[in-house]
Amino acid sequence: MLLELLIGFGLLVYLWLLALTMSPILVVNLIEGNISTAPLLIAFILGGFGLWGMLLLSMKVVSPTAEIGAPVRLKFLLICGYLAIFVAIAIFGFSSSGTVLFFVLPTAVATHFIFMGRKYLRESS
Repeated sequence: MLLELLIGFGLLVYLWLLALTMSPILVVNLIEGNISTAPLLIAFILGGFGLWGMLLLSMKVVSPTAEIGAPVRLKFLLICGYLAIFVAIAIFGFSSSGTVLFFVLPTAVATHFIFMGRKYLRESS
């Protein structure tokens, strides 16, 4: 289960950390009026929320008694992650075989973890 997370999200976490180092440049470009950096910044922010949601969901799946907060908040974070992937697909396209590592694999792993944590996610807030 943890190996699945590492394989599915390892490269994505690495790329998000690289984007973290570049985020001040994106913000400055956006302030200066370069609107073309807005989708990158949006994907970065949504991706951060999504990665945090996956961390919380994996904690709940591994340890069902762990207190991670309201299911509604977790659903919001996971939706942000899916939106980040959709924004990234819109920016970079979905044409090469390398996109499987960036888009399909994390989506499949996240969906699998959502399936494993479905009982918690169905709870009302």
